[in-house]
Amino acid sequence: MKKIFTLALSALLAMPIMLADNQLPNNDFEGSWVTCYPYNASGYSKAVGENPDSWCISHVAGISKASGFLSGLKGTGSNTFGEKITGHDSESAVKIYNGTAGLGGSLSRNVPGYFTLGTTWNTAEGFETSTHDGGSFGGVTFTNRPDAISFYYQRTLVDESTEAATMVVYSWKGTWTQTNVPGDITMATSTSSGKMTIINRDRAVLGLMDEAALGDTPTASDDAELIASKTYLIEGAVTDWTYCLQEIDYATTSTPEMINVIFAANNYFDRALSTPDNTLSVDDVKLLYYSQLASLSVDGETVEGFAENVYKYNLDSYLPESEDAIAFTLKGQSGTAQVVTTLDEISNTAVITVINHQGTDAEGLDSHVYTIQFAEKPAQTDALTEKISYEGTLLIQMMGATVNDGDTSSYKVYVDPESEVGKCTFSLPNFSLNMGGDEPVPFGDIVIENASYIYDATAGTISYAGTKTGLELAEGEIVADCDLTGEETSDKKAHFVINVTWKDGLGAGMDVPIYVEFNGARMSSAVQVVAADEMGDAEVEYYNLQGIRIANPQAGQIVIRRQGNTATKIKY
Repeated sequence: MKKIFTLALSALLAMPIMLADNQLPNNDFEGSWVTCYPYNASGYSKAVGENPDSWCISHVAGISKASGFLSGLKGTGSNTFGEKITGHDSESAVKIYNGTAGLGGSLSRNVPGYFTLGTTWNTAEGFETSTHDGGSFGGVTFTNRPDAISFYYQRTLVDESTEAATMVVYSWKGTWTQTNVPGDITMATSTSSGKMTIINRDRAVLGLMDEAALGDTPTASDDAELIASKTYLIEGAVTDWTYCLQEIDYATTSTPEMINVIFAANNYFDRALSTPDNTLSVDDVKLLYYSQLASLSVDGETVEGFAENVYKYNLDSYLPESEDAIAFTLKGQSGTAQVVTTLDEISNTAVITVINHQGTDAEGLDSHVYTIQFAEKPAQTDALTEKISYEGTLLIQMMGATVNDGDTSSYKVYVDPESEVGKCTFSLPNFSLNMGGDEPVPFGDIVIENASYIYDATAGTISYAGTKTGLELAEGEIVADCDLTGEETSDKKAHFVINVTWKDGLGAGMDVPIYVEFNGARMSSAVQVVAADEMGDAEVEYYNLQGIRIANPQAGQIVIRRQGNTATKIKY
């Protein structure tokens, strides 16, 4: 197992991490800042403010179309809604702010400040606030599946404002197309406005189109699929640069084609107007890729004290036989981390190595290793080679009541070693229950194959465990599941517990629990000593029979026929 793990882990570590493609472009805003030309359906464009390269701020280029006495105002207005500021331990960050656009007074509207990896756009038909619209469309090509997004932010609010700011991230594949979207800032007297077709509008991709959205109903391509998203509302004013980490929610396991990120100084998807002069500053936007576990269990039991950032554990149980006994879930929803598990029988340890080749986490790590130290197994220097026979009494309880009260019968239990060391077949023949009649009702044999044993030759003890499903008793009238535990102590005393579940014993899907407890001892030693008059004509079975010695030979000649572990008296 260790060699296989070493080879697998070596191959996993050898895979390259795609650092060039796992982050957003210019995510720290330290790259160049370029002139902004706000998008306009009519094609008219006027330089307004600046954007960090690869990003787009919601600057507005005044009035694009007017008529009559207002026609001379075309393009005269412009509004900036963002700027470059000193960042968090850096030279550059983005500050956006809500404001107004228009001719002033009743001819102006509040406009949210936001920036995005897509393209910002806005429009209004006339002066009615119910006809304004805008947002972001498109994004950047991106095929990774990050677990989270982190950023630093500052925020200011005007007096008594409770407005939230917003961070939005989403990834998708395919396209959503919306036609006849008004894309000009127009005056009330306009009789027509520029119409545009928008590809991958934010609301369309996210499934947030509403009745107030201008334009035709978007149509989706056959392969269109929202893969992941997260919308986070940023509450309250924050003076100092503050770190924020938000895990991304995944809807499908598909590989994305595009990603978009939006930061807004208002509640971005709320149709209510934004509050002028509220601001949001953002720096150092990172996509994070987890390589940690969210849960860890062994044989169905949660590892005590598990925490994602605790990497060493000590358990009292023994090292499991298979890696399949160790189960886990990964931190995050992306499913991109890979896991290799190894069991080292020499050191009694399990090592779970988690690696994410898509990127690093908030600490800059792409892998983590969890180690479980198990208890040392008892020495098992010798395997059982002979059938073991135990003789003793049974306690049988059904549904909490003892059903063989007063039964002093002698029962026998047998353990047959199988070819594989540590495996045996357990049998309790002639299992019976007192069902209220004169005699116990025989139900057949309880036989559990492939049970496990641990033989501690030094201590002289044996422990047993096994399960059996679908055991048929009473000639198939009863179908039951059995769980076996037991031990033989150093003085050859035996104790077994068999929990039997009689499937549908009460009908209507109601199972009946039956508790069977055996207490006894090994039946005999290798050389059996008997008195002549104690041996009858019937077969007598002994454990590991090697011979019989007659205690009082003067009582008469005894002829013994021996076969395996049984002996039969022929005559005196």
